[in-house]
Amino acid sequence: MLITDGALQALYIALAAVCEAGDIVAVESPCVFSVLEVIRVLRLKVIEIPVDTQTGFDVDVFTHACAHNPIKAVIVTPSFHNPTGIFLSDEQKLALLNIAQHHHVAIIENDIYGDLHFHGQRPSTIKGFDHSGLVLYYSSFAKTLAPGIRLGYLSAGKFLQRAEQIKKGFIRQEEAGQLDELSLPSVYLVFGNHPKAPHYR
Repeated sequence: MLITDGALQALYIALAAVCEAGDIVAVESPCVFSVLEVIRVLRLKVIEIPVDTQTGFDVDVFTHACAHNPIKAVIVTPSFHNPTGIFLSDEQKLALLNIAQHHHVAIIENDIYGDLHFHGQRPSTIKGFDHSGLVLYYSSFAKTLAPGIRLGYLSAGKFLQRAEQIKKGFIRQEEAGQLDELSLPSVYLVFGNHPKAPHYR
């Protein structure tokens, strides 16, 4: 588990641990603009996967995309997707995981909204079903404690060693005062240090 300076740094590290410039990633359509900014900074290519307001992430389109493109990773928000608010059933999450495992596609799971449920049990995570290490799970406390608390975390699965190297690169650049818009997604990353041990369900 890595502590990060907010959810977007966690996403940056996750993508950088899995992909190289020019690689293809699948993203939800629509998705939040900041995700596209991180992708732009890392110089990745995008394939859009529709998110329906009733049925959620289109697993069939994702299956077809994986079969015809060398997709390295897919970024998903399975619980309370922004902007639709839809959340995937356990069956949909398992189907997505099975497809990703079959095609060796890393799943980068954004669970930043997972704790914002009001009824019943907290929604499950794809990470909770994964035994292959292909799921990189990240979240933050900005939506549950306070917007100004830019404290995030990343569980990087089998990509942990590479993710740790990238995180250390951030620390070295901070110490040297060398961070610039090419090394992180510009104004979208606001740094802070609030050590608290996170967990996922």
